[in-house]
Amino acid sequence: MRPVFSVAIAQRLVGAVAVSVLLAACSGTVPKAGSTAGATYAAPTETLTVCSGYGCIIKDKLNFDDSVDQNLQKIMEDGGASAAAERQALRKAIAYMETASRNQLRFARDVEFSYQKNAKKRGQMDCVDESLNTISYLKYLHARGLLIHHRPLSLYAERGLLVDGRYPHKSARMRDRQGVDWAVDSWKTANGGEPEIFLLATWYKDNNDASNY
Repeated sequence: MRPVFSVAIAQRLVGAVAVSVLLAACSGTVPKAGSTAGATYAAPTETLTVCSGYGCIIKDKLNFDDSVDQNLQKIMEDGGASAAAERQALRKAIAYMETASRNQLRFARDVEFSYQKNAKKRGQMDCVDESLNTISYLKYLHARGLLIHHRPLSLYAERGLLVDGRYPHKSARMRDRQGVDWAVDSWKTANGGEPEIFLLATWYKDNNDASNY
């Protein structure tokens, strides 16, 4: 008996392939942040690389001036009391660093999510760009002793395989002194907005839909 290959199945397969192509930048087509290539974006001491264009196809270099460092120190002072307080201060610090980077590099404000109409545009960032940039910011703060209760991790987290019904997504991560990992995810907010910070175990269970792309 000849096997039946229905039109519905074919359509689902075509749709999955099409979505895979559209989400290429968020589905692992660029070096991971902990790889040899990715680590150069995520281990700054002075000069930072700011990724944009989706998949970090555009790389801008910058050095923050003393006034930015002084403001970061003031922001992070509120986080010294506890790990929870540091996470709240860190949300403000990341938002401030995004704004300072945008102002210095003079690119248009990044919108939230990864709308494909914005691909290949300088300053527009998908989850790969956001993850690499956030790791850079975390390591910048850590190198200056402004992260006391957490340390950044070089490999970003990944979830979603399409076949599991979830769209691919990535996030920066950090680890607290108790060995608990946290997601630091700037993807859902426009550039300069405060990132989400919550338990990585919870982040892995979350979802995002096609409207975000």
